[in-house]
Amino acid sequence: MVFRKRAFTLIEVISLFIIVTMVMGVLYKIFSGTWMNFFKTQTKLTNLRSACLLLEYLKHDIRLSDRTGDYKLATQPWDFNFSIRDSKGNLKKVIYDFDGKVIKRNEGGGAKIISQAKVAKFDMATTAIGSQTCLNIIIEVDAEKGEVAEANRTNSSKGNKMTLSASLFPPFLQKSSMDKEEEYWYNARK
Repeated sequence: MVFRKRAFTLIEVISLFIIVTMVMGVLYKIFSGTWMNFFKTQTKLTNLRSACLLLEYLKHDIRLSDRTGDYKLATQPWDFNFSIRDSKGNLKKVIYDFDGKVIKRNEGGGAKIISQAKVAKFDMATTAIGSQTCLNIIIEVDAEKGEVAEANRTNSSKGNKMTLSASLFPPFLQKSSMDKEEEYWYNARK
C-alpha cells in the first residue's frame, strides 16, 4: 500500500491569504464606521446632558429667586449673582462664576462645580419684551475644547458642540405689578 503525501500548494495558501485579508478588510470597514458613529453620538449625548444639567440648575435657582432681591450680571470677570429664599424664608446670595472652562455655583459657602463638562460659552443678557424683562441664556458645551488645536479638529469633532439657549423671566427683573394669576404661580414655585 502506497501512501501519497498531500499538502497545500503555495498558490492555494496565497489565494486563501488574499481572500481572508479581503474579508477582514470589509469587516473592519463595517465595524469601524459603526463604532465611530457610536462614540460620536455618545460624545454628543454627554455634551447635551451636561448643558441640560447646567441650564436646569440655573432655571431652578432663578425660579426660587426673590422679587425684592437685587442681582448683578458681570462679564469681566464673568459672574452672575442674585438672591433666593431658603425654606426658612431667609435670603441667600447665589453666585454663578464662569472661568472660561467650568461653571461654579456658590451659595453662601464654598463654590461647587455643577458640571464636569468643558463649557465653551456661557452668556447671559437681558432684553426688554414689552413691559417684561427677559434673561437670555446661551450655554455651549464642547468636551474636546482645548484638547486639539481648533484648526486640526475634524468636522465630526467640531459637530460635537452642543448649544442650548433659554429665555427666562426671573422675578427680580420684573418691575411691573403682577396680576392674580402671575402672583399665584410665583408663590406656587416657592
